[in-house]
Amino acid sequence: MSFPYDAEAIRRWVERELPRPLYEHCLRVRDEALRLARRHGPDLALVEVAALVHDVARPLPGAELLSRARRYGIPVSPLEERLPILLHGPVGAEVLRREWGIGNPGLLAAVACHTTGAEEMSLLTRVLFLADKLEPAKDRRYPFNGQVRQKAQEDLDEA
Repeated sequence: MSFPYDAEAIRRWVERELPRPLYEHCLRVRDEALRLARRHGPDLALVEVAALVHDVARPLPGAELLSRARRYGIPVSPLEERLPILLHGPVGAEVLRREWGIGNPGLLAAVACHTTGAEEMSLLTRVLFLADKLEPAKDRRYPFNGQVRQKAQEDLDEA
């Protein structure tokens, strides 16, 4: 079954609303996620939309992320209290659900844990998590990304 959201309309929204470097990051994550998805099988349309919107809350300042997390009932760990940027995934998922009306649980879960991962991750979640880490602009920061990218083509869990 095809995902019912218009990826092109969402891409235009992301381009208009996110800072340019973040928009470009989302496009690179989309491209990497689609490469992984073609190899491993999740719905391509769902993967594309998840990748485009995964950082919807990333531009919010730390105080706003903490405030929204509390307002949305998202538990905040001591680490997240000190590094609120870690909350942009869970807060972003709630923004998508509450403000955008996106109710797909798989997409929301993938966005929620794209930064830190989770114990149990669906195929979509693993693809988005890895794509966010493996997008080419991060290769300079993580010189091992080439090896991980290669491993991800074979086995997402090992990657």
